[in-house]
Amino acid sequence: MAWAWKGWFAAFGAAVATAGHAQAAMTFDERELDGGTFIYISGQIEFTDSLAPFELLASQGRARFVTFDSPGGSPYKAMDLGRLIRRYGLATVQIRSTECASACALAFLGGSTRAAMAGSIGVHRSSFSDTSSMPVDDAVSSVQLLTADIIAYMNEMGVD
Repeated sequence: MAWAWKGWFAAFGAAVATAGHAQAAMTFDERELDGGTFIYISGQIEFTDSLAPFELLASQGRARFVTFDSPGGSPYKAMDLGRLIRRYGLATVQIRSTECASACALAFLGGSTRAAMAGSIGVHRSSFSDTSSMPVDDAVSSVQLLTADIIAYMNEMGVD
């Protein structure tokens, strides 16, 4: 992209400041910044979420980049979203005043180019919401499979 990321962070922070913090359900909102358009994604990333609203916005070709305000959620849905971001050639940008944690970091990696302020993306170890009925061997196996899928996705996105 012809414009430099660094000069945009302050103006970009002002453009998303009115959004508040992530909502419970994932939403996709088109916003303007200095005559350019971006897609603001907020909320919990659920496996059952439809990505059709994102595709509709992205396919219109107005947006230049995507940003997030999400506490994370489903790693697999986040990777699906990241693949769509890449398919539409969108960049990803993350600032500290909004949240991109957990699985959201995987969606961020889908950017054709990526820019993030230091400390603006949170990553943690895999966890389960309820393991009371899950044998330890099954939990270990699930984490290993997810890790393999994430590594393959990261390779697909060009992350070294």
